[in-house]
Amino acid sequence: MHIIIAGCGRVGSQLAQFLSYDGHDVVVIDREESAFSRLAGGFNGITMTGAAFDEELLLEAGIEKADALAAVTNFDNTNLMVCEIATRIYGVPTVVTRIYNPEKRYLFNRMGVEFINGTALVAEAIMGKLLQRELMVLQERLDVGVKVVEFVILTQAGAVTAGNLEDDVSTRILSLARAGRQLKWDRDTRLREGDRLVLAAKQDVWKDVEAGWAGRGSRRGHRGASFLWGPHGMQGRAGIKVVIAGCGRVGAQLAEMLSLDDHEVTVIDRSAGAFKRLIKMFPGEVVHGLAFDIDTLKKAGIEGADAFAAVTNFDNANLMSAEVAKQIFTVPRVVARMYNPDKEGTYQALGLDYVVGTEVVARSILETILKPVLRRRGRCCENRLELVEFDVPPRWVGQTMAWCEKQVPVWIAYIVRGGESLLPAGGSVIEAGDEITALASERALRRLERYLRSRERR
Repeated sequence: MHIIIAGCGRVGSQLAQFLSYDGHDVVVIDREESAFSRLAGGFNGITMTGAAFDEELLLEAGIEKADALAAVTNFDNTNLMVCEIATRIYGVPTVVTRIYNPEKRYLFNRMGVEFINGTALVAEAIMGKLLQRELMVLQERLDVGVKVVEFVILTQAGAVTAGNLEDDVSTRILSLARAGRQLKWDRDTRLREGDRLVLAAKQDVWKDVEAGWAGRGSRRGHRGASFLWGPHGMQGRAGIKVVIAGCGRVGAQLAEMLSLDDHEVTVIDRSAGAFKRLIKMFPGEVVHGLAFDIDTLKKAGIEGADAFAAVTNFDNANLMSAEVAKQIFTVPRVVARMYNPDKEGTYQALGLDYVVGTEVVARSILETILKPVLRRRGRCCENRLELVEFDVPPRWVGQTMAWCEKQVPVWIAYIVRGGESLLPAGGSVIEAGDEITALASERALRRLERYLRSRERR
């Protein structure tokens, strides 16, 4: 496909790299030549300097033959103008934009422009992490009757092994981590308090599995282990207390969403004027000050908080305030927004949960433009692993699941075949038309994507 991207900010550069990596012809336009420094060395597309709505520049970029255009500059009005030109004058088949100001979504709707509300997407991703219980549902497929969940063993009753939770028919362990490291396990591996597991479970046994975690025991008996909720658990609570550091667009949107769901919200910002972004009838509280200042946090009620979100416009401020909330005040759920993906290693080393906003928005736009070979469904295990879906490549047909998992280092969670889900064992044979859901690291996913692309083009 020939794709034009207007804007080479964080989202535009990441989107350009995704598409270029997939083998598409990509042209990136930005009014500042220095913006192209965000593109990695592997980018093999074309860059053009100038105003994205300049028709002569768009013609030079090949808009007459473009299959898609993404307008992701830092200015909503510019994005709207570019989309109007692409759609109404040149009839580009797929046109999508990112909006910065959520209040403009009504205008974009009226104009018939397809848009991605980045603020809402990032706020929703952060809210989902804030409201996680000890048992987090990564994916629930009601159509095929299967769940993928992540949980931490907080209190263990009795000696329990991996075999107590896995039977390869109705439940399957995908990952077992201890002290931040992935473990190789078998049915005899004894589970310990603090272990983090990812498990796929069929819907028909879900109540029994959940009963075991909640300490009520299992009617079927083979999952008789009891995993009790810890002292900071939010299980069964309707409203929780949340402190938000930062009242930018994401922070204000997050505060609104949480308060509408009857949670108690306090927002901190170093600029008193930032609180104007909150809705007029905002029922929560606001505190003026630095998000990582001890006294400011105490004034915001951090000592009684169930969750803390660091969503300022500065990575270092988010990092510091999240560390203070987690280490000093032991807030049960701490989530930070990350601007610069280069800091991912630092966040992971500190064990901080985070959301990379640019990645969330870029992938949403990517899925609007084309159907990726990998459909990403969410991160888990402190952002070290990701759940993905993909169609089985031809070479895998007739091979066992164990053979397939050796081609690229992934853990197959389940297979959708003929409208039903299967939790395969190592000897299960892959069939044509299977859709696979698997868990893998980012490094493994890059290998898997290359593997799938290479076989797709043969």
